[in-house]
Amino acid sequence: MTRPLRRLSKDFAVYGFGEIVVKAFSLISLPVYTRVFNPAEFGVLSYVITLGGLLGAVLVIGGDSAYARFYFEARTVARRQLITSTWIGFLALWSIVVSLLILPFAGLIAEAFLSDRGTTPLFVAMLLVGPISLVNRMCAQVLRNEFRATAYTALNV
Repeated sequence: MTRPLRRLSKDFAVYGFGEIVVKAFSLISLPVYTRVFNPAEFGVLSYVITLGGLLGAVLVIGGDSAYARFYFEARTVARRQLITSTWIGFLALWSIVVSLLILPFAGLIAEAFLSDRGTTPLFVAMLLVGPISLVNRMCAQVLRNEFRATAYTALNV
């Protein structure tokens, strides 16, 4: 087997194993969630998680694709490091600012979307975890760009 094909096979196996592990954790955690939460609470949790994912998609502002383009266009390691640190720094700052601006309205959002101010702490948690999640996602993208399949899989698991 040629070297590129061997590397592709190894990366495919590592990424595939990581996906299986992540899906297995989801499968194992589902019965735990259904025992801990009643159906209405589970629905609220799912809704807030979905809303957090939507907020993350908006906050990334398409920069993950632009980052990949400029990363591979850069010819030197120093330039790639500059692009990476600039993008991750901007994303962290931008998402923290937006989350902090929305935070005072978490109760109103809970009331508007779920008609229950008691779910405000979930919305607060979603807003506080959002920037961390985005930076983690971009760190994973960096590992993918560097073809570091094992590190990428470990980070995602």
